[in-house]
Amino acid sequence: MKCLKIHRIIKTYFGNCRNFVAWCAAIVVVIFTIDMLISPRLKHSKGRRVNSKENEPTTRPIAGEEEEEEGAKEKHPDAVQQQQQQQQQQQQQQQQQQQQQQSPFSSHNRGLSHAVHCGLASECPKGKFSFFVRSGYGRDDSATVCFNGNYIIAEDKVKSGRGMNMVVIDDVTLKVEEIKVFDVFTSDASLMSFLQNEIKDHHIIMVTSQDEASFNLSAAARSEFNKFGSSILDRVNFRDNYAIVGQKGIAVGEAIETIQSRKDGMQFAENAVTAGCLTIPVGQSKGEVDKEKKIEQAEDEDSKGDRRPSNDKADSQEQQKKTKKEAEAPEPKDKENKEAGGQKEAGGQIKLGEDQLNCGMKSACPGPSIAVHLFTGVRAAELPKICVNGKYVISSGLNDAGRGLNFVVFDPDSKQVTRVARFDTYGSDDDSLELFLEVLKEGELLLAVAHDEASMKLKKSIRDSIEGLGSSYIRLLSFRDVWTFVGQKGIKGFSPYEQLEFSDANSDRQILTWPDPIDVRICVPPKLEALSEKKVRVRNILRRNFCKKHDGYGEFCSKENFEKPLVPAPPVDKSLANDPIFNIPIVIIAGLDYNSLRRQLENLMSNRGIKVEMVKIFYDEKFGEAGELATVFNMTSHKLDSSIKYTELLRKAINVSWTQFPNSKYLIILEEEVFPSSDFLNFFRQCLPSVETDDTLVGISAWNENAYRGRAGASHLAYRVETLPGLGFLLKKSFYEKRLKDRMNECCMRRSWEGWSVEGVGDFEMVIPDVSRVERGQYNGRMTPLLRELFGRPRDAVEFGDKLYQVSNADSLQSEKYESHLKSTISRSRSLDENQLQKCLSDDKAIYPMETMESVAGRGGSYAVFYEQKTSADDRTLSALCRCFGLFHVPKYKVRGTHRGLVRFSHGNNSVLLIGSESSYFDEKPKTAIVLQKN
Repeated sequence: MKCLKIHRIIKTYFGNCRNFVAWCAAIVVVIFTIDMLISPRLKHSKGRRVNSKENEPTTRPIAGEEEEEEGAKEKHPDAVQQQQQQQQQQQQQQQQQQQQQQSPFSSHNRGLSHAVHCGLASECPKGKFSFFVRSGYGRDDSATVCFNGNYIIAEDKVKSGRGMNMVVIDDVTLKVEEIKVFDVFTSDASLMSFLQNEIKDHHIIMVTSQDEASFNLSAAARSEFNKFGSSILDRVNFRDNYAIVGQKGIAVGEAIETIQSRKDGMQFAENAVTAGCLTIPVGQSKGEVDKEKKIEQAEDEDSKGDRRPSNDKADSQEQQKKTKKEAEAPEPKDKENKEAGGQKEAGGQIKLGEDQLNCGMKSACPGPSIAVHLFTGVRAAELPKICVNGKYVISSGLNDAGRGLNFVVFDPDSKQVTRVARFDTYGSDDDSLELFLEVLKEGELLLAVAHDEASMKLKKSIRDSIEGLGSSYIRLLSFRDVWTFVGQKGIKGFSPYEQLEFSDANSDRQILTWPDPIDVRICVPPKLEALSEKKVRVRNILRRNFCKKHDGYGEFCSKENFEKPLVPAPPVDKSLANDPIFNIPIVIIAGLDYNSLRRQLENLMSNRGIKVEMVKIFYDEKFGEAGELATVFNMTSHKLDSSIKYTELLRKAINVSWTQFPNSKYLIILEEEVFPSSDFLNFFRQCLPSVETDDTLVGISAWNENAYRGRAGASHLAYRVETLPGLGFLLKKSFYEKRLKDRMNECCMRRSWEGWSVEGVGDFEMVIPDVSRVERGQYNGRMTPLLRELFGRPRDAVEFGDKLYQVSNADSLQSEKYESHLKSTISRSRSLDENQLQKCLSDDKAIYPMETMESVAGRGGSYAVFYEQKTSADDRTLSALCRCFGLFHVPKYKVRGTHRGLVRFSHGNNSVLLIGSESSYFDEKPKTAIVLQKN
């Protein structure tokens, strides 16, 4: 077989064996020729002295020694070469030993993560604690965080990941509270939330970067680090490395931090390292620093009166010469200053381009408004344009239009352009841009266009200044985004004249999709009417990348929706934010309809107060698209071993979920293609206390099998039933442990809607709503009579929207209260039309006319229908009544939604109760009420 494979390879690449032999011979000849030409030169060079000054030794041997050395080389060149090699090895060993002695971190350089004292040469003094924080290098070299001799993040411990790697330490107990990885290349939302809400005052953070940690690290996120003493994070650019040891509450500049900038031509920056013996607190608080400054200022003021003029005339004269020289130095020419950006003042230097009536608008601007045209250009090919008051000031070949930020300053009073400038904020971070913005006069308008790339070296201070002129989006401007803006010095709020279009760049800043150019013509008033709140834009890179990879998601992946935020709805009331329902894990078992999964997740996000970190999507390992979709929604996922049937996947997911959430008393489970309403969690929240305190209740279902259209109208009611409806439900762990854990392969082989055969039916019950809080998508498989009845008929469910429904009997769902409530309701009930009921039972096609219910007693009544039973399990008449009233009815299948021989449903606000003679509620039957029996 091996010979056949070799023969196949030779034939594929060389045609036949003859060609292969000729090729091999040619290679041998080439190697031999090269060897013959090069080897003599190498041998000759071994005995030859190098005379270039660059390689000349610092100490020459004396004449006699030099001659002996040359003679030795001629007589024994091999021995001399061997001696030289030994000397080089000894020198290398000595250098390594010196480096190890000089560097307190030698153990880290050898890649070890178990060195004592965090790799320091000696133990820290009492009261101080060893630490070592080193960034990763590239994608694969793990970052390291060590504190007090304990390696927390290391190659053989907890591995680091792309973005910011953070360790949180209690400043009192010195225990590690959190270990987090924030992928800020994709989004900084979770980092922002964690910094703002999860870290307690005075706790210590040790943070270090890996791979890329700046791309989506917003100015707001960087400023959050100021609360931990950082002062240099705003200087971190693409693939720079960063490390910090900070503490919540210390003053800006008090943290221990370092940056390693990426050098030109390098893909990644070198490791950023900070290490030593840490004192706690890490630095002074802001109050302490401010107090010291006040004392210093007071001392300076007190000493001013005692100061004497300097007698150092030489220094004074030297300073005067320096000042004079600087004053006489010629201003840099615009041509020479292009890379860093240049500006042109009024007075002859600003070139005006072609006239454009109304800057291209069809009609003149009203009153004193100014016509403006802003165009970002197309990619890097077509240059930007700015027209103001009928004249182009920025365009191709005019006033240095080009890459970076192009500015025009306009005085609305004189209606004159006062300054024009371009700053290449991709190639330079020159301070002249900061000065350009600082000297703006009150009321001046600033017209701005970002072309090609303008974000790379756009510093935080510049963004702050532009935001102060009314910008909502400047902090969002990233690699090769395009942006237009009209701002004003002195604006109180935010400008209405601003647009931003996002590019689609990958982690290596390679453009996958250029943004659409912005081309806007507007009439700008002399004084901008400020917006009170920022305009909102969100860069959703995860969604963009997912939509470019996968087809078939329609509006979700449309250009208009690319950037729409996928954020959970906030709690309706802040007091409910920590309600127990929001801390229960939500387990979604995904099928193969990914668009349905997308809709399922969108609906779930509309539930007010939901925490996305509590949602986990389980999927078959062979169908990973579900896991990718989970990432788009910032939810976690877990792949399961491949399964032939969905029921197998469901059982695996439920079993694994309890092991992954061992401390949770409940799980919320959503099956495939089940769409929760916005009231889904709100319904569970109201019913949970009864389930918590009643051992006979094992969960809550959001689906009512009898909730067909016109048969469920009481959104305020919940019932107790003896079945497990499935689809979307909350389940008690204690019930799972007792009845399901070791019997999943026996009880739950069928789909939940077919009914699970759980031992002890009647001993436990579920809470269900009158009106379902979930609905199932259209069933696309073979429609059996059961599936046609469950999913082929119109159903009622609460409307999708912001409305939340109050469950009026939520406090009466516990066993004793519920029984008392039912008996009271039955005792007040009326009877329905006996003739219509008898007709319905005798004719298998007859339906009870529900509209007559309102004509008998009006809205809000309750009606009781009593039927005969031979045994408690006899549901023959009940099944016929369910068919009459349009409830669930499939021959050979049991009636659904029963509670001790009673079925309850509603029509409008009217309640109807079907009560069997073997039921305990039959005793409440009025003497005049008839008892129905099917012949």
